[in-house]
Amino acid sequence: MTLTALRLPAQSVTGPALVEFRSDSELAGYLREIVIERLRRQPAPRPCTRHIALTVDSSASAAGEAVLRGIVHYQGDVDRARIAGAQIYIPSLALGVRSDAGGSFDLRVPPERLSNPELVTVRVRRVGFDADSISLVLRRGLVVKLDVPLCESLLQLQEIVVSPPAVDGQSVTNDQVAGVDEGAIVKRHGKHLVILRRGRIFTVDLSRGSLRPVDMIDASGPNRNGAATWYDELLVSGDKVIVVGYDSRPAGLEIGLFDISNSGKFAYRDTYHLRSNDYYSSRNYSSRLLGSRLILYSPSPVRADTANPLGMLPSLGRWEPSKEPRDGVSWNTGRFRPVAMQLHTYRPAGLVDPFSIETMHSITSCELAKPELQCESTIIFGGYDRSLFISRDAVYLASTFDYAADSSGKDSARAFLQPASLLSRIPLDSRPPTGLRIAGLPIDQFSFLEHDGELNVLLRTQGRGDRMWSAERPGAGLALLRLPLARFDDGATEAPLDAYTPLPEPMTMRPLVDRFVAGHLLYADGGSWESADTAGATLFVVSLATGKATRLGLRYEVSRLDALGGNAVVIGRDTSDLHITAVRLGDSPALAQHYFLRDASEGETRSHGFYYRADSDMGDAGIFGLPIAGAGRNGYKSLYDVSAALLFVRNDGTAFVPLGKLDSHADEGNDACKTSCVDWYGNARPLFVDGRIFALLGYELVEGELRGDSIVEKRRIDFRPRDRS
Repeated sequence: MTLTALRLPAQSVTGPALVEFRSDSELAGYLREIVIERLRRQPAPRPCTRHIALTVDSSASAAGEAVLRGIVHYQGDVDRARIAGAQIYIPSLALGVRSDAGGSFDLRVPPERLSNPELVTVRVRRVGFDADSISLVLRRGLVVKLDVPLCESLLQLQEIVVSPPAVDGQSVTNDQVAGVDEGAIVKRHGKHLVILRRGRIFTVDLSRGSLRPVDMIDASGPNRNGAATWYDELLVSGDKVIVVGYDSRPAGLEIGLFDISNSGKFAYRDTYHLRSNDYYSSRNYSSRLLGSRLILYSPSPVRADTANPLGMLPSLGRWEPSKEPRDGVSWNTGRFRPVAMQLHTYRPAGLVDPFSIETMHSITSCELAKPELQCESTIIFGGYDRSLFISRDAVYLASTFDYAADSSGKDSARAFLQPASLLSRIPLDSRPPTGLRIAGLPIDQFSFLEHDGELNVLLRTQGRGDRMWSAERPGAGLALLRLPLARFDDGATEAPLDAYTPLPEPMTMRPLVDRFVAGHLLYADGGSWESADTAGATLFVVSLATGKATRLGLRYEVSRLDALGGNAVVIGRDTSDLHITAVRLGDSPALAQHYFLRDASEGETRSHGFYYRADSDMGDAGIFGLPIAGAGRNGYKSLYDVSAALLFVRNDGTAFVPLGKLDSHADEGNDACKTSCVDWYGNARPLFVDGRIFALLGYELVEGELRGDSIVEKRRIDFRPRDRS
């Protein structure tokens, strides 16, 4: 199948921009209109009373573990319709599971975690439902059956989730765009690695060819209660360490600032709070760093508040501790004091159904070089579903909209592609944002490529974007949108029909994995976060220069696409084995070198879990690392379990040479975790630093040494929490 290559004529770069609200009264009126229309159309709520039913099973657990099992379902539904994906979580034990497709769950507490009977609170949450909880006493061998009804939350969907470049210019993060540093779990500061894990920050000294734990500090700051915060992303700018997290009480994005010395010691500086909803995405990251400029994404719901509509806007606060900690010894009871922040609010021109406006999407830019954080935020109104991409020049945000029926032209692409979306471009040089109406929604950040004044976007007709776990869901319909950047305007114009190229689709109904690599778009039917599919997958390679599409068959499902110098690599699994295949790009793309590892699967799902160190100018030779686990491990397991090992493979341009593994030895045990006790952003990374090779595996950092075609362990440390004073 050959596709038509598209080049549209450029328009003037001085075109119109999105419509900015010029006064508080104008903005308040717009928000009232949205809220009133949503309330008018909102169906009458059903009476809903929650009551978790508990039954103690008379048969004790044979393994001595405590077991909580049951179902989660809609409250009041006569058919007891089940709720999949609900979180059942015990905060004090840092243990949790999710309900399966049938609403069932089975949460097991190992006997070593219950030396004595313990009073615990079991929390249940799911997006679109009111959270609930129950307290009970757990002991070894206890089996409890729970019947959990949840009430729909009608007006506000929210889920509480249970996540300059490096000083010497060498990033240890597998960033999508060179020069745009992404929030991660490990960064470099001079001779030190800075690592974020389970609510704490650590430094490890790499100098003089050694490994030495140096310092540790709570990500919340000393003597400050961060129990309601998930600390997800870490960045290093100069001698500042930035930690980004989501605080559910009060709801908002939390920014922690720390100084780091040349000796690797931390000093707490400040904590800021940006009012918002949860930013979580199973594939994307909420923070980026360009020099000393911190870019943050956060969504805020449009709530039913007509009396004080401006009160729902994002606001910035700075932590101000009280003079005395509570009880004189424990958590400080300070508060966030308001900090001035400039807000710019925008909407698209033309007719938009106010009922479809559910979210204020904020792009916040903060200058880190100042003594105090100075931020300004650009707010774009849109729907709940979205996808985000940040280049060196701009932030791109695609969000669903319902446009008025008479607002589209005769050549509207929405005749065959749904849903309608607004694609916004927010320049990073202080120019006003522009927009364009498009049909469909990008899958994730890897669906975007900005290059030479043109934007390429892979669109999914029935996509949900990359919020929460939406990118892990199947969809239908694919098209490639290609536009000159000058086509963006005030958001009233639709992308022309001939800017879309329909794309062939995989035959399976599975989530998609996608990536732009070296002038080509690659996409394939990916794997579920649950059991492996034995049907194999189809990889499609589309040349952006010629439009030619090549179809390549694979006998395994795909979990990862990435660059391998000027070529690409495909990684996936079948029911028992891990597969790694190179893809030779160019005029005639083809599968090239292949390697498979028996009884193994990927140990990480995040893009940062893979790293390729090119050892030649063309990138056709090098070494890559990949976290691995046992056969058939499901994707969601990476949230709770540390990978078994880091696999290293040499690419010599014609063949893959397996170098071996650096294994995990540590028993995770009890690390006295107080907050952020689930690894939502992973816990294992390959690291290449100044010619040295490391494997980060939970609390272990293992250094390997190449001896011929084998990697052998040279040294390791365990930096789990302990007093380093």
